[in-house]
Amino acid sequence: MRRTTLACFLFTLVFAQDAAAKPKTVKDELPPAARTSWDNARSLYDAQKWAAALGEYQHAYDVSQNARVLFNVGVCEKNLGHYLKASAAFRKELAEGAKVPESEKTAAESALATLEPLITTLLVASSEDGATLTIDKEDQSGTSPFAQPISIDVGVHTLKLAKPGFNDAVLENLTVVSGEVARAKLVLQPIDRNGHPHIDVNGP
Repeated sequence: MRRTTLACFLFTLVFAQDAAAKPKTVKDELPPAARTSWDNARSLYDAQKWAAALGEYQHAYDVSQNARVLFNVGVCEKNLGHYLKASAAFRKELAEGAKVPESEKTAAESALATLEPLITTLLVASSEDGATLTIDKEDQSGTSPFAQPISIDVGVHTLKLAKPGFNDAVLENLTVVSGEVARAKLVLQPIDRNGHPHIDVNGP
């Protein structure tokens, strides 16, 4: 009887140690509201619909605040060519991830090393102070004068500088390459408010 009890105890101990050694999957850790988004994201990712998958993964993170989800956010951003945003997701995972398994931390660090050559800096010269710079129609990157270089993805970009009272200055097809500092000069022209009105009269 004692041998049977001891054998059962040892089996239970080994099973418990085995379970403790094997980390839970990300989905196992998510609340029900986030699991639906996680499943949707996996299906969209398999179909290579990166933007849609990103939205679902981001929602799963917003609901759960589970740092392990951020790795998938980063992968989708990378596949979309958003290297800065991908890097930010991996760094956030490492900063928040007290419960992230070591293997996943290593994967995030490896991803950051891969992204490093795909991010460089941009020096912007503006003809006016107090103008807002937008890159690729979505990211506001500060207000002139730009004392510090701006981080930017390698690739082709559109810059727009805007300030009330001036016509927008737009620079299209700015090519940014790895290992080189990109440079751009944007000149704002005042809006002409002294033009003469033109009036057409029809009839008597």
